[in-house]
Amino acid sequence: MSSLHALEELGGTLVDLHGQHDQQSLLSAQAQLDIVDAFGRLGDLRRDYRQAYERWQARRRELDDALRALEQRRQQEDLLRFQHQELTDAAVGEREEATLTSERQRLAHAQRLSELSQRVYELLYGEEGAVVGRLTTARQSLKDLAAIDDTLRSWGEICERVSVELRDLAREAQGYARQLEQDGDRLHTVESRLDLIQRLKRKYGGSVEALLTRRQELSMQLADLDQGETRITQLRTAVEDDRSSLALL
Repeated sequence: MSSLHALEELGGTLVDLHGQHDQQSLLSAQAQLDIVDAFGRLGDLRRDYRQAYERWQARRRELDDALRALEQRRQQEDLLRFQHQELTDAAVGEREEATLTSERQRLAHAQRLSELSQRVYELLYGEEGAVVGRLTTARQSLKDLAAIDDTLRSWGEICERVSVELRDLAREAQGYARQLEQDGDRLHTVESRLDLIQRLKRKYGGSVEALLTRRQELSMQLADLDQGETRITQLRTAVEDDRSSLALL
């Protein structure tokens, strides 16, 4: 099966009809062009023109495609910029959710933690009969022992190290308790931040990793959008240059 037009084109290359007053091939517009070009020795110019014309047409198609793609992106631009700004302003860190969850657990039990750490301080250092005070007394007895038996000097050194470490531990416990007392409003801040992260996770993929990936994708899409106008300008210039080159042939 073939169309009549295809048969006509094929037949023209296989059969030439001669009538009483005409030769059918001479009635073909293409044949007439070939004869004129051959007579004027315009084959090379014709080839150059065809190549320049095809290059111009290809560039025009590329420009049209770029314009359509840019228009599609422009229709989504407001949404893309809003989402990118939302994620940028949130600035969620990769490990932030885990860190905040741990902090919320600590702050939710702040009173109990403060009481316990303060009690540790009192037992070790702050009250009468505390451990560090007793170690001081013990250290003096160990010095007396070593003065008589030099082989017991290491006992005093052990007591000294333990006393220093326990004194440091007591001060850290006291500082921890004081810090908890100063963090009274911090729990609300942490919970608000975690609520924001949860909302963004539901909206953008269900995990912090998805948030970070989406923010990067949006950055790339907006960069392409911003560069699209530049690309359109470049293509328009190229199309005009090709058209001018074609007009000179």
